[in-house]
Amino acid sequence: MDWPGRQTSVGLPHSQKAAHVEVALTDDITASPIADFDRQRFIPYIQIYELESLVLAEPRAVATEFPERQAEVNQLVASLGETAPEEINDHPHSAPSVRLIRHVPEYGARKASAVVNILASIGLDTLRARCPHFNDWITSLETIGTR
Repeated sequence: MDWPGRQTSVGLPHSQKAAHVEVALTDDITASPIADFDRQRFIPYIQIYELESLVLAEPRAVATEFPERQAEVNQLVASLGETAPEEINDHPHSAPSVRLIRHVPEYGARKASAVVNILASIGLDTLRARCPHFNDWITSLETIGTR
């Protein structure tokens, strides 16, 4: 898919990729002939990799949805090491969802409901603490009306 800024973000550090694409997307939309477009009201959020990277902010929470897989969840936790959740890549063999399914195969069939339940059990405070880009976006939403 050819998103504005996606190709030019390739060489950037992980911590800058999403913001780079968001700026390019905003610039692209601003340049289009949309009547009355208010750039300040457009607050994009690009999750460079999969939604499951947010699940990996606290991978132990996967066991809340799949309690019979505690041993496999422990293996998942060990396999991640200290990698920041927003930096877990989208390579076909190491994407967040692939990692989850590798350790908890049932996740694949229940992905749509499981991800919501797992994220709810993780909670917003942990997601914000472990995912700086996600936190920046939430912070920008919280400031609407104060700027």
